[in-house]
Amino acid sequence: QLTSSSFHIMPDTIAGMSLEKLRDDYHDRLFNQFVPFWDKGGYDSKNGGFMCELHDDGSVYNDEKYIWYQGRAVWVYAYLYNNFGKNPHYLEIARKTRDFMVKYMHAGNGIWYESVERNGKIIQSTGQGSGKDIYGAMFTAAGLAELYKATGNEEDLELAKTSIWTSIKRYEDPDYAGIRTGGINQTGLRSQGHSFMIVWPLTQLLSFHNDSELEELQREHVDHIVND
Repeated sequence: QLTSSSFHIMPDTIAGMSLEKLRDDYHDRLFNQFVPFWDKGGYDSKNGGFMCELHDDGSVYNDEKYIWYQGRAVWVYAYLYNNFGKNPHYLEIARKTRDFMVKYMHAGNGIWYESVERNGKIIQSTGQGSGKDIYGAMFTAAGLAELYKATGNEEDLELAKTSIWTSIKRYEDPDYAGIRTGGINQTGLRSQGHSFMIVWPLTQLLSFHNDSELEELQREHVDHIVND
């Protein structure tokens, strides 16, 4: 039986590697494999933003840019900048991706288009496909919040918060169509994955920004995850 003290025991090895070796392995995978792969073809240095579907060699498969990937990319590169040596290359990528995303994919009031072409031409609206769910907007909020930590741009902080509250309003609508389950009436349906997608960016944002309403929202969805 697990007790509270059980979680204070740190193993000497994980997957047969010491913690130091595991850390070095992760560092190698991130900086020598993952980041160079996306730099090669994923990042659109001309327009900003990220191509989302690549071949195994890193070449581009198609010209679509999905909002999920743009928000995630802003978060990843802003996080790398904030936590791994303040490399200006990472900040430039985060900023250019943010600029592309806000210019071409923000429909207004925290609502985001699902997909655009390389040059920013809209392919799908928020009323189609996976654009029915709140994940894209919440990933965007997470990216904007992390970038705000790097730049202090208040517009990014406010847009992150607006995107969160707009997403919550959509999710609380009984007719919300962002949960897809076969054979089940989805009216009023709730998903643990959605609560996770709300708690994760809130936890990061609230680590440096005080907001009592967002704190209450965070507690509500932690409770959903733990007790529902």
